[in-house]
Amino acid sequence: MTLALQLLNLMFFGFICMTTLVGQQDSADKKAHVVYVLKDDSVGKWCAYSDKERFERAIADLPSFIAASGLYRMGALESMYVKHSDQTGDWEVIDRYELDHKGRIIRIARRVNIIPDNTSEEQIIIVRNGSVTSKRIAYHDLKTDRSVGRFYSWLTPPPVVTRIENFPFARLLPWRKPTSIVAARTCVALEPT
Repeated sequence: MTLALQLLNLMFFGFICMTTLVGQQDSADKKAHVVYVLKDDSVGKWCAYSDKERFERAIADLPSFIAASGLYRMGALESMYVKHSDQTGDWEVIDRYELDHKGRIIRIARRVNIIPDNTSEEQIIIVRNGSVTSKRIAYHDLKTDRSVGRFYSWLTPPPVVTRIENFPFARLLPWRKPTSIVAARTCVALEPT
């Protein structure tokens, strides 16, 4: 993995941590907590981390990955980010999932970056009762962030998930704050596909 891509990865997860720190400045009853999840094919497991630095060390050594972070506030999962990246650094897909007070996904903001083509597709997806009800799409130049016309990508991005229980790492990032994730690292075996 190139140094630039590693820095981009760390900046992405650093942004998540920064937004969490802002959330922690709220009143004590709204204290935020972040859990980080990483698919580690080298050991055949999904691993959850409560420690940002340990998570960043684990992700820096992987050529390609699927990673997520969940923001818990008042004991419930409020939002989460999921990032897919390939080993060549040619593309990345970043999803931000927003949940309602009952733990249902209600909105997904997706950004698909195609690095060699210098293009980015941004989608806003509204979910109701586990189904996509509307979608808005915009296209941008990655370097300038200027709007560009529709482009046709060679990448088929991973499907969006509309129900929290359908994530492959759902056991590590449940809707209600997991009491089992108190250690710095907790892992579960990958489900057979």
